[in-house]
Amino acid sequence: ETSTKAANAALETVNLGREQYAATHRPWIKVELKLVSDLERGSDGRWKIDLVFKIKNVGNTPAQNVYPHPGFYAGEGFIEEVKHAQLELATEYRSVTDAAPIGLTIFPGESSKIYITIHLTREVAENRDLIHIGFSDCLPRLFIVGSVHYNYKSTLGEISHRTGFIRSFGYFDTVTRKNTLIPKRDIISHNELRIDHYISGDGYID
Repeated sequence: ETSTKAANAALETVNLGREQYAATHRPWIKVELKLVSDLERGSDGRWKIDLVFKIKNVGNTPAQNVYPHPGFYAGEGFIEEVKHAQLELATEYRSVTDAAPIGLTIFPGESSKIYITIHLTREVAENRDLIHIGFSDCLPRLFIVGSVHYNYKSTLGEISHRTGFIRSFGYFDTVTRKNTLIPKRDIISHNELRIDHYISGDGYID
């Protein structure tokens, strides 16, 4: 029994050392995102808006194939539902890019900016079930969700990681100082819009 405990303790020490080594010798991607355009509704009923991602490698190894994959989530906003939408987007992205990787290489201490347009489909925007819940007479409650995907080459091969982001998204009411319902307009200035950190799903995921 004593020898078994000693062997288990030694194994735990080895595993801990490997984890510490991996954490020290890998890239860590930090992400900030901002709105850089108005929210516009096209003739096809879809809404679109442009985002800029400021991505920095705060780790000690170059990050390869760095690219954000954002999208809108519309619904009630329960934590597990929003995080599930984030995971679905990540799974969708990896199924497409595993065979043909895309993205930038960012070296330790360096930053890059990536501009991306995301859309909210007409089907989601006009989903009567969501609107009936009472969040809006125009759009349901909205979140911008997704992850910045990246990988690096280690002694164990190529390893994939992602840094998640979830932001509540809405029209900023200057009277109540809170995000509120999207007005019924085809163009809403980005100065009238606001994104705020969500209570979960933000930061290093894997």
